[in-house]
Amino acid sequence: MAMYADLQMMRRLVRNVQSLTDDDLRAFAAVADAEINAKLSTVFDLPLQQVGGKYPPPIPEVAALLGAALLESQAFSLSSLGATQNPYAQSLAEKADSLLQGIVSGAIVLPGQRRVGARAIAKAQDRSQPLVRQIRQLRRSGST
Repeated sequence: MAMYADLQMMRRLVRNVQSLTDDDLRAFAAVADAEINAKLSTVFDLPLQQVGGKYPPPIPEVAALLGAALLESQAFSLSSLGATQNPYAQSLAEKADSLLQGIVSGAIVLPGQRRVGARAIAKAQDRSQPLVRQIRQLRRSGST
């Protein structure tokens, strides 16, 4: 199975690691792939399928963000700064997590992937309404 991460994107995202090899990138990309698969396993059949020879966006970006965040965190923790957190690594991880949450919720569609189960996805207009209005609509339509 090919890895999800775009290694060139990952290399561009890493700021604080000197002499980064392709093997380093691949090792951290593999960890990122495992994390992505863990989060998506409840929603999609795995492994994810390539479409047109590539994984659908934003999967390569998410993997690059996660891999770079892991590299940055490790580099920061091994530095003389001790246990101080790396805010840059944290921002990369938060952006990746936000994209993953969008995929899991159905707000971001992954073309060519098969969802597992009969998980309902809310329409955009439903997501924008307060919960009370949604419940009232369901009661009026007789769905409850």
